[in-house]
Amino acid sequence: MEKDPNKTKNKKKHFSKATKKSHYIAYENEDAARAALIEFCVYVCFLIVTLVVATSSRNISMYFFNKGIENLFLSREVNTSTHEASVRFAELATTADMWAFLETKFIMDLHGIDDRESGENAGGGSGGTDESGGNSTHRRRRSKDDKLIFLEQNLVLGPPRLRQIRVKENSCDVHDLFGRYFSKCYADYAVSEEDTGDLFKGTKYQTLNELGADSIWGEITTYRSGGFVRKLTYNYNENNQILSELKTSKWLDRASRLIIVEFTLYNANTNLVNNVKFIGELPSTGGVITRYSIQSVKLGSIFWRDGIPLFVTGIFFYLFICYYTVVEALEVKNIGITNYVRILWNFVDFLIILLAYFTLAYNIWHPIYVNELYKRFEKDPHEYLQLDTLCFWNLVYRVIFAICAFLVCIKIFKFISFNKTMRQFNATVNACFRDLLGFSVMFGIVFLAYAQLGLLLFGNVHQDFRNFKESLLTMIRMILGDFDYDGIEAANRVLGPIYFLTYILLVFFILLNMFLAIINDTYSSVKGNIRGGRNHLMIYLRKLLHKYCPKCCRPAAANDEERGRSTRDRSMSRDASPGSKRSVDKDNVSDFFEPVGQKASRSGNSDTAAIRRLTARVAALEDVIEQLVTDVDRTMRKVLPSRRKRGNTSQGSPSEGRNR
Repeated sequence: MEKDPNKTKNKKKHFSKATKKSHYIAYENEDAARAALIEFCVYVCFLIVTLVVATSSRNISMYFFNKGIENLFLSREVNTSTHEASVRFAELATTADMWAFLETKFIMDLHGIDDRESGENAGGGSGGTDESGGNSTHRRRRSKDDKLIFLEQNLVLGPPRLRQIRVKENSCDVHDLFGRYFSKCYADYAVSEEDTGDLFKGTKYQTLNELGADSIWGEITTYRSGGFVRKLTYNYNENNQILSELKTSKWLDRASRLIIVEFTLYNANTNLVNNVKFIGELPSTGGVITRYSIQSVKLGSIFWRDGIPLFVTGIFFYLFICYYTVVEALEVKNIGITNYVRILWNFVDFLIILLAYFTLAYNIWHPIYVNELYKRFEKDPHEYLQLDTLCFWNLVYRVIFAICAFLVCIKIFKFISFNKTMRQFNATVNACFRDLLGFSVMFGIVFLAYAQLGLLLFGNVHQDFRNFKESLLTMIRMILGDFDYDGIEAANRVLGPIYFLTYILLVFFILLNMFLAIINDTYSSVKGNIRGGRNHLMIYLRKLLHKYCPKCCRPAAANDEERGRSTRDRSMSRDASPGSKRSVDKDNVSDFFEPVGQKASRSGNSDTAAIRRLTARVAALEDVIEQLVTDVDRTMRKVLPSRRKRGNTSQGSPSEGRNR
């Protein structure tokens, strides 16, 4: 049976229409308005699906999960025995404070024991073994399999653990004058100076790969090592004894550069896991700098254990991505790769597709990796379950999906090009781009110079200038009016005020106003050249609405006639005066359209109908002329630069002109 060539041709025609891409959405006629409206409807569906899928990567329970842990461990104060004061985790200053946090706040809150129970434990010894008995030392939150239950709702996935990173002895030099005071020297942390011995006071060294952990981004530096690990247990008394032994043996000493306390949680109510780390950096100058990391992750994904509605929405999202992939591939084939990369919206579409395929890869990898975690925990429940890899890639996934959703939302500007304000914005940006580029170079030089000057002048004293990155951020904050003048003056009473005043004068009052002047001047010149031509989108929408609901909207022709009649009435009221020969009323309306002295008797009805038809034609003619003027202006803007270049060339070579 032979195929009908007409059917095949029609199929190809429909396929080409469905995959045809519009670089510029114009509403020049009703056909263009219809095509743009169809493309906009497809885009709106894609936008809704994208936002639903992107929002599914998080929920409000994740926030409250993190906030509950933060309130329990970090917001409440710790009683420090050294200074007999109560401080929060962020205010810990010494290794003694860190030990106080571990022995009291951390271990007691983790096991759900208050100060009263801790005191009874100290006075009553080990106590009985029946948790259901009356002894308060055994009213701890455990499950049936002797697993630790946290906040009555969360299971601790494997016992917590401590690990520290150390540096080698004599990794720096001490002057002979001070050698009798410091027999050993310990440098700042560096991978080359790290102590990687097998054992240190009963704790074994493990690499990052052996631990399955990620690097720690600290306040001082980034720590790319595993360290010496000490595992805890599910039992409060055993953990208390382990911490006491570590403290007594001075497990943290001058060679320690980082201590990490980490544990993982699982919440069955929301199917969430949380990776918790309390970090203390021990700089070579002494003291402790505390940080923390609390990351919650959904165990379900779009295609796995997250509901049928989300699964269907995810299928539609990736079908849209496949459709747009075909569209972009055909576009590259039709116009070539060189012309393709010159169009901004092509780059946006390509980036959206690229990011979407990465999210697809993650949604395929996620359930496979989570199943491996399940098997690992089932095999050995007393082994710490490392979630760093899952948390890292989940964070990357959420960031990429956020950027993808942002680009999809920004793409709506492509469909509102008919708006006069939008055209003025585009024209202003294009016209002043070169001026802004030149201004940015000058502004960047001044900006970087002041950032470096602030780092050198105040970096040792002021927190906002402690490194070059913070100094740059401080410069930006000062432009926005957020600055610490008292701190700058306290850092240097002479140069501080001079630095602040010169920066405000030069950057805020001069450079920033130059930036605004460039934009304002360009916008003023562009605004007069942009005219709002006739918009056929509204005409097409009125016809479409009248087709399905005649009572809701009159047809476009009737609206045009009404607009013509209102235009004629405004013209008559503007031109007519009580003593003028051109005063137009019902009796001398023919004088308005015919030469003076030429009169003919016509009926009132025919005059009214003729005037309405003529007014409608005049209104249509005005629209055509306005569109023609817009096209001529657009053409002249393209032609004049080339003529000016040719004129400059001819003036630059007079001998060539004489030869001609």
